[in-house]
Amino acid sequence: MSKKYYWKMNGHLYEVSEEQYKKYKKEYDRSRTLEKQRKEMVILSFDALDTDEYTGESIFADPNIDIENEVVENIMHEKLNRALTQLSEEEIFLIEQLYYLNQSERKLAEILKLSQNAIHKRKHKILMRLKEILEKW
Repeated sequence: MSKKYYWKMNGHLYEVSEEQYKKYKKEYDRSRTLEKQRKEMVILSFDALDTDEYTGESIFADPNIDIENEVVENIMHEKLNRALTQLSEEEIFLIEQLYYLNQSERKLAEILKLSQNAIHKRKHKILMRLKEILEKW
């Protein structure tokens, strides 16, 4: 004896297949969950967050930040970091010393026992290589 499935629609019970029953039950459960979530949801405006010191909008939005500029800058940083991975260890060392640690060409030349002119030429060569890599992307 196979199990029978019934579904109530418009005040009447209808016999349905097991597949139909599972489908209806899934839809019914989903609609109940959504309704429950809708009832629990609280909608606040920025005005509801106002205090004597701040407005609700000022808590979330910083008018001094240019979002578009921030995004472009982040993309460029990411591209530069990927381009740096294509350099040799010596080249990366030179870039780190000059740009990240703000070492002068003269001081770096003393450390490496090279001329300042040699450091400058190497830096220029590395920068041109980075420019080529970045232009490809």
